[in-house]
Amino acid sequence: MLELKYARDFEGSDIAERSIDEMEEIGAGTEVQRQGWLVKLNEIFPDVKKGHTLSALFTPGKGVQFFRNGLPLAKVDDPELAEAFMGIWLDPKTSAPEMRRELIGLKR
Repeated sequence: MLELKYARDFEGSDIAERSIDEMEEIGAGTEVQRQGWLVKLNEIFPDVKKGHTLSALFTPGKGVQFFRNGLPLAKVDDPELAEAFMGIWLDPKTSAPEMRRELIGLKR
C-alpha cells in the first residue's frame, strides 16, 4: 500500500491529470489507454485538503483499490492501470528517484 499525505489542497482533476502525465513520462500505456485512464481517475479522485491522505492498495496482476483518509473510494480491476499508477513512484524512470529508493528500501 502506498499512502500520500497532502501538504496543501488539490483538486481531484489535477491529481488525475498529474498522474497521467507521470505515467506518460515512464512510458506506461498507450495514448489511448492513458486517455481512458484519465477518465477513470477523474471519476475516482476527490478534491483533497491539506492533511488528507490518498492511498492505493496494489494487488499485482489484479488491480488497485483507492482510499481517502482510510475510507474506500474505488476498486479498479485493471492490472495495467494499477501497474502504471504504482510505477509513478516505483518505476526506475520515476520523476522522484529519491522517494523510489526509500520506498524500495535502498535508502536508510
